[in-house]
Amino acid sequence: MGKDGNTSTFNISYTNFFLVGFPGLRDWRPLLVLPLTFLYMTIISANALVIHTVVSQRSLHQYLLIALLLAVNICAATAVVPKMLEGFVHYANPISLRGCLAQMFCIYFTLLLDYNVLLAMALDRYMAICHPLRYSDLMTSRLLGVLAFLALARSLGVAVPLVVLTSQAQFCRTAVI
Repeated sequence: MGKDGNTSTFNISYTNFFLVGFPGLRDWRPLLVLPLTFLYMTIISANALVIHTVVSQRSLHQYLLIALLLAVNICAATAVVPKMLEGFVHYANPISLRGCLAQMFCIYFTLLLDYNVLLAMALDRYMAICHPLRYSDLMTSRLLGVLAFLALARSLGVAVPLVVLTSQAQFCRTAVI
């Protein structure tokens, strides 16, 4: 019931949305698919090649944080580009609220993980500069694993509450975004 005792007051929230993007680019949208697909494939293949090289060569294991950063970049591109390409092919691209929240989580999580891996890389370089003689004793693979886990936990600790709080919001103005 509403404040005045009227039962006709409803708080309805949309659960499906239509992503229209930039309406002024409607005629050019199909032309953007080919270059963006090429860019996406380049991102995936180049990052995968560097990750494979770092993992397969024993002498490059000191660059595992760079490989982790590149893996996060692949995940970030995969979270954004396929849905964007689908939106360029179809004018009104439908997305459910759950799909929108999942994509929101992926974008925020990978962005935060990117920053946190850069923070771990900065700590690694700090140790290499300030303690060059003890660097190999201090920065073990176990410590790098702990730093990677902390980066993951810190990213989850920020992204999960953000998405959970957003999921509780009411979206009732319009279903067109």
